[in-house]
Amino acid sequence: MSYNRSDTKPRVCLLTEVFYPVVGGSITHARLLSEKLIESGVDLFVLTRRVTSDLKEYEMIGKIPVYRVKPSGFKRLGKYLMTIPAFWNLLRKRNEYNVIYVCGIRILGLVAVLISVLLGKRCVLRLEISGEMSGDYIRHEISEERKLFLKFVQVILALRNEVLKKSDSFISISKAIEDELLQCCVDPSKIKYIPNGIDIIRFSPVDENTKSLLRKKLNIPPKKLVFLYTGRLTKIKGLELLLRVWKRLIQEEKDLHLILVGPGENQFLSCEYELKQFVNKHNLDSVTFTGAVENVCEYLQCSDCFVLPSESEGLPISLLEAMSCGLPCIATSVGGIPDLIENGKNGKLVKVGDEEGIYNAIVELIRNMELARVMGEKGRKTLVERFSIDSIAGEHIKLFVSLLNAGGKGKAPF
Repeated sequence: MSYNRSDTKPRVCLLTEVFYPVVGGSITHARLLSEKLIESGVDLFVLTRRVTSDLKEYEMIGKIPVYRVKPSGFKRLGKYLMTIPAFWNLLRKRNEYNVIYVCGIRILGLVAVLISVLLGKRCVLRLEISGEMSGDYIRHEISEERKLFLKFVQVILALRNEVLKKSDSFISISKAIEDELLQCCVDPSKIKYIPNGIDIIRFSPVDENTKSLLRKKLNIPPKKLVFLYTGRLTKIKGLELLLRVWKRLIQEEKDLHLILVGPGENQFLSCEYELKQFVNKHNLDSVTFTGAVENVCEYLQCSDCFVLPSESEGLPISLLEAMSCGLPCIATSVGGIPDLIENGKNGKLVKVGDEEGIYNAIVELIRNMELARVMGEKGRKTLVERFSIDSIAGEHIKLFVSLLNAGGKGKAPF
């Protein structure tokens, strides 16, 4: 891509709380997007937190320069403590970027906007999940009994939002997040819809022979109908409900297997222990836990159906990957999922917490594999047409260049 002037070539600092090798859908997307932007000629580096002390302060992950700031450890508190070293490093590296791109705005959005105002940089805020601007995510972190504290937090969030609104642009990954931004009185001209993207070549369907070989490699029952979940094993993912449904299903359908792919240990709101306790208590030997894996695509390619019973989502990478692999998908109608799935055509939508709905959707696919096949094919078509990482990276570049061409921000005062 060509640029009008040297100062309009995007030089991007991608600012994020966590980055690879930490696992998660938003992290996967940030890494893939960074790679594509660099391949397209964008100068980019990542500024993130050194979550654990074994991570390097600086390293190249592929072609991506990654800088990590203190502190290590501290779990939930660490993301707040990193704001000061992040601010200092943005000051120190001020000549290395002209755009600050924040993935996940809850904490670092404030730092980025303040720096952009101070230094005359462009600032783009990308909401990863619903509730980051409105504060609805707080409900998952603060119990109802602490209502007075909750009101205090809401006042702080309102003050924070007044600063965030000074950002040059907001990226909305779903219609639900766009509505949230508008409800929070963000200038509509600043909102740009750019959904998540994935590698549609890596995440693609395979033939039956390859599927059989993958099952053998991964020690997955060769003849059973395999349902899959990928993502963190946390409370807001609806996995307790899924296991209750599964307990009922295997009493009626014997040739089934469920695989839960993803980490639980050390995750905020982890429910891995409770899930394994339930499986052990009810002798559910048809359920497999894999933990964190690097080869998610292989598990998807050798499975038959995908289930995502989440209570809260932005635009889940796990669902994009499953649809791209041609799997018929069952998911709850939250966040950006209705932007992806047209119920009954390229997947099945179920209300949040609807145990009977999840059960009926699974049974329908078990008993009508032709419907499942058609849904999978249409899901793949949706991904290829709308969510390729190449086109998503291109949309980002257009946004960055348009902001740099727009003028209106002066040079850094120092």
